[in-house]
Amino acid sequence: MVQTLLQQGQKVAATSRCRKTLNDIFGPDSDKFLALEVSLTDDLSIQRSVLEATIKFGTLDVVINNAGYALAGVVEELAMDEIRKQFEVNYFAPPVKPFGIKVLSINPGSFKTDVYSPSKHIKTPCTLPDYESMHHEMDPVQIDAMQRGDPMKLAKILFQLVVSLETLPVHMYIGEDSNKMAKTKAETWLKELETWRSITSSTNLDKFIQDEVHQTSPATQ
Repeated sequence: MVQTLLQQGQKVAATSRCRKTLNDIFGPDSDKFLALEVSLTDDLSIQRSVLEATIKFGTLDVVINNAGYALAGVVEELAMDEIRKQFEVNYFAPPVKPFGIKVLSINPGSFKTDVYSPSKHIKTPCTLPDYESMHHEMDPVQIDAMQRGDPMKLAKILFQLVVSLETLPVHMYIGEDSNKMAKTKAETWLKELETWRSITSSTNLDKFIQDEVHQTSPATQ
């Protein structure tokens, strides 16, 4: 994403756990680029990075939160501290729509990134014999080999969305596999809603049910 934005002449404040890594990849800080070292579980670190970026560039027009790491394991085997830590990094963000800030939730499919590298992929040990077969299915090397998406194409789509669309959807599914999974899930939800509608929609107070009956009954002369 950083590379795509810089190629398009955009000003970029990039964050990472290691500032040197960013400079090694994208070059030294300049009038177009600022590398920032940030810990996403440290509020002061986040606030400091926002301040440095605004001092450098004046404003923050677009914020892309794509930080995260993979935690592989069976739920029953995961420690609560492991789950909380991943939510701290991957999930939490404040609601900002009332302030006139547009939010777009990107739901990408599988893309060939380093998410399955040792630094970003944590695999919990098998502690319950019944789940041993599942652990074999979560082998990061095998999963990584099946990643079909091109991250550069994803970055270009995101750039086009941000600069060209006045109205953004709340959710967008990018990738052939992501679209297929979303469509299957939506169809399942709709089918279940319709199947159980007569039961799950019968919870109104009696007085409202009577009013609805009167409103839908044919008029009598």
